[in-house]
This record gives sequence, C-alpha cells and structure tokens, in this order.
Amino acid sequence: MDKREFSARRRIWGGTMRGLMLLCAAVTCALAVFLIVYVLVKGVPNLSWQLLSTMHGVIRLESGYVFEDGLAYKAAESGTYCIHSIE
Repeated sequence: MDKREFSARRRIWGGTMRGLMLLCAAVTCALAVFLIVYVLVKGVPNLSWQLLSTMHGVIRLESGYVFEDGLAYKAAESGTYCIHSIE
C-alpha cells in the first residue's frame, strides 16, 4: 500500500470515530451482559425439580383443538381454558 502521511485533521477525525465506535461497542456489550445476568438472577431461583420433571399440557387452543398426552382432540366447549399437569 501507499505509505503517505494523512493530515492532522484527518487523523483526529479518524481517531475520534474509532473512539466512538469502541465506546458504542463497549456499551452494547455491557447491556448484553446486564440483560443475561438480570434474566439469570430473576429466573434461576424460580426453577425447581418439579417444574423441570413434570409435563404440562395446554388443553384448549384458539383453533378449538385439545392437546393431551401428545394426541389432538376436538374441544367440546369452546369457551374454556384449562392448563393441567399430565401424569
């Protein structure tokens, strides 16, 4: 490449833009880390063995079909919502 000197104004502008880019990247990384830590701090205490080991089935969907034990059935009553544990 051509080795030539850039003007002081251009070097200052390039350094300023590089600094702003690094600042924005640092803020973005800090926000991502904050969100991950926040979700883990709020979510992990709510985990339990019962939650992880119990199968839950949603009985009614908007289409009117019922899912239970992995099988689909047509819902008898269209106005009820029921969430229960499948054991």
